Amino acid sequence: YNVDSDKDRQYMLQELNPFADGIMNKRRPANPPLAPPTFTLKTIKDAIPEHCFKRSLAKSVGFLLTDFVKIAIFGYLATFISNPVAIN
Repeated sequence: YNVDSDKDRQYMLQELNPFADGIMNKRRPANPPLAPPTFTLKTIKDAIPEHCFKRSLAKSVGFLLTDFVKIAIFGYLATFISNPVAIN
């Protein structure tokens, strides 16, 4: 910020303090305390249906091929970006 002296730095910090949500407040903790979550990883996993955890090679390959087709289509369409369409 090209501040030469400590006095200028303190002045700049005081001017920016209203926009920094009271960051210069000495009583403000460095890391505000957070309440522990009311859930565990087990409760999250239990909320997800079991069929979501079953692996399927056929589905995975299908998704992979679908992604490659999308990449090819968008790659082909991207070649037309710099070339204006000729109007006859």
